[in-house]
Amino acid sequence: MGPDILAALSRGATLVTPTRRLARDLKRRFDLAQLSDGRVVWGSADILPASAWLARLWEALTRSTSAPRLLSVGEELVLWQRAVADSRYAHPLLDTQAAARAARDAYGVAVAWRLDGTDIPDLHADARAFQDWRQRFETVCRVQDRIAPAALADAVATRLPGLPAAAPVHLLVYGFDQPTPQVTGLLQTLSAAGTEVRVLGPDGPVGSCGVRSYPSVRSELEGIAVAVREHLASHPQMRIGVVVPDLGQRRAEVLRVFDDVLEPTRVLRPGTAGGRPFNVSAGAPLSEHPLIATALRILRFGQHGSLPLTECGALLRSPFIGEAEREASRRALLDARLRDRGAPQVAFGTLRFEAFAEDRTRPHACRALGARLDEWQRRLEPVRSRHQLPSAWSGAVQHLLAAFGWPGEQTLDSVHFQTVQKWRETVAGLSALDGVLGAVDFSVALMWLSRLAADTLFQPESGDVPVQIVGLLEAVGLEFDVLFVTGLHDDVFPAPARPNPLLPLALQRARGVPRSSAEWEAGFARRTLDLLRRAASIVEFSCARQDADRELRPSPLLASISSAAEAESSDRFDTHATRVRATALLETVTDSHGPPLSVGHETGGGARIFEDQAACPFRAFARHRLGAEGLEEAHAGLDARDRGTLLHAALADLWHRFGDHATLVQADADVRGQVVATAVATALDAFARRHADVLPPGLRRLEAERMSRLLLRLLEVEAARAPFRVVEREAPRSIEIGGLRVRARLDRVDELEDGGRAILDYKTGRATASRWVGERPEEPQLPLYAIAEGEAVTALVFAVLRPEQVVFRGVSDGPDVFPGVAERERSSEFDEYPS
Repeated sequence: MGPDILAALSRGATLVTPTRRLARDLKRRFDLAQLSDGRVVWGSADILPASAWLARLWEALTRSTSAPRLLSVGEELVLWQRAVADSRYAHPLLDTQAAARAARDAYGVAVAWRLDGTDIPDLHADARAFQDWRQRFETVCRVQDRIAPAALADAVATRLPGLPAAAPVHLLVYGFDQPTPQVTGLLQTLSAAGTEVRVLGPDGPVGSCGVRSYPSVRSELEGIAVAVREHLASHPQMRIGVVVPDLGQRRAEVLRVFDDVLEPTRVLRPGTAGGRPFNVSAGAPLSEHPLIATALRILRFGQHGSLPLTECGALLRSPFIGEAEREASRRALLDARLRDRGAPQVAFGTLRFEAFAEDRTRPHACRALGARLDEWQRRLEPVRSRHQLPSAWSGAVQHLLAAFGWPGEQTLDSVHFQTVQKWRETVAGLSALDGVLGAVDFSVALMWLSRLAADTLFQPESGDVPVQIVGLLEAVGLEFDVLFVTGLHDDVFPAPARPNPLLPLALQRARGVPRSSAEWEAGFARRTLDLLRRAASIVEFSCARQDADRELRPSPLLASISSAAEAESSDRFDTHATRVRATALLETVTDSHGPPLSVGHETGGGARIFEDQAACPFRAFARHRLGAEGLEEAHAGLDARDRGTLLHAALADLWHRFGDHATLVQADADVRGQVVATAVATALDAFARRHADVLPPGLRRLEAERMSRLLLRLLEVEAARAPFRVVEREAPRSIEIGGLRVRARLDRVDELEDGGRAILDYKTGRATASRWVGERPEEPQLPLYAIAEGEAVTALVFAVLRPEQVVFRGVSDGPDVFPGVAERERSSEFDEYPS
């Protein structure tokens, strides 16, 4: 900050910036200058971002007279959405929410750059739609006497000549890349009203600049984080900047890397209190913060009376509801229990029933949660059917959340406290919608509250920390001791053109609208590069050579920086993780004391224990000795296991009715169809009694058709076999192998014409007999059954039931026992034979 700016601010000048971050940084620099001059007390500098300054000026201009009211963010979105929905361009496939946001953004560009477009004869369809939406929006604003935030500068310029005393005496406009025609017009009006206007920008000397190359995108972040740590170790008060062009998309990765290098305690103990030595500028939508996501889940539960399984699990495991710590283990077990049920949606009644299960038989019982659910339901019932103003819903929302114990019983740290405060401001913001929405029901109120939370970017304040991690646009105008500018490869810097899709392209390019052309992007990149070179006494630009399997090339603009400073970088950096690995003393321990199997112990799961042992001994130990199982994945409708269960049940009933080959052959097509339909209906009925919410009527019809087709095709293949009789279906067995006893269930056992027996196993996936052979057979199920049954077994067969094929796979002792199954004596190994 130059001495002339300091002097002007000391005399009471107003300084306006394009961003809040730049305004805060300039205030900090002003205060430091006062301290360095030995002052103990001084007047605060009048430095504001443009949006706040315009709002203040508008308030001064309209304080003593009637004037249009400035629309809030929520009101503006409501009016744009109505303009979209009520127009002739509305369509069932049009996302009116997204279209309203796009129209709002296009309106801001059109107003700022004076893009009318009404005199262009051949507007494309999207531009014609926007013109219609804009006309509707502006008409409503005139009728309701409102002003959109994008038009506030024009409204100020219109009123200012009538009240010139409201204008500042001295105005400094600092850090704007290209003032828009709207801003230029306002500044001219201010000059005419007597304001001394000066447009300024950073003009410091060029620092010592260099370019560094890194092997990968990840190593680039790690290398810079290590360099930052080394600078802070020698100069703790040094002010360091890190620029990440795509910070919005990489925010989580940046946090992980800088925590690992600068704050390893957060890696070792997530949730550690205390501030970081760095601040990441890109805020996340308020709705994505875990505390607020929990609040929205609670409210959606009230709206629908149910939640998707994964959402319900996240709610149960959240620390931000009542008694979360006390019942943490039980609620995790309750989540597992709900996943075992398999329903993709968890209804309120289901959750309450499971929460109140008997403690002695149900370890997932959660009495405190059940009591919370009852109180929440008691508060929800009276308001669920109400129609009231959004302001009334503000209080109702907080009342409902309190019933669930939100935001939890733990003491809120600074971040969580700020998050709760921001949420309360957002909920209170519903009140601003009274005039545009009127009385609405709970669903509509929650919809708009969710949108407001999603549209609110929130970043908790962290105080003045030495390291600032910012995006490319935010970095312009800031000053540092050392600056690292990352990610400058050729497809990011200059960035590709991204003109607004709702505005005429030719008009955007003619007016020089930002992002509208490659030429504009190239000029902007050059101007930005020049400003970044002046932002610190030491500036390091960098680029990675590889991003996954994509090769990256440095930006051609970096060629203007002396190549003598280029340096190759190692792919290994001294992060916390590498330190731990380097200093670890490894000790090998043979643990032979796992939970013992008692004498006579019998394990379930059939051959699965042998499959797991063949695939991975530790997996078998963890699953079958320690009882470790993963959580069930949520799914909509039936999964592969459900379909297999249904098919097995239908086949068992089918062969109960036919019984043998002779009966099957005698049955004509109509009889076979009736028997198949009955078997399928019986299986579906039994399944629906246990899982009514998984099998709605429409899905049941489709599943019945699918199963019937497979079973009828199987009967055709079975009819081509030699005579047989089905002697067992879903037959339980206790099999002992090497002292280990397992419980199994044989899908089917047939008695053949020569008295031998065939064991059949139904498969709905791919199956081949070759998976039985080798030292570690992948599917030892049928061979194990054969060992248990003895020499009477003369055929082992998979009955493969797939939409594209219904065939037999396996081996037998004689020829032509099963169509397509080879005789064992003629085969040197188990192959997959053609059908």
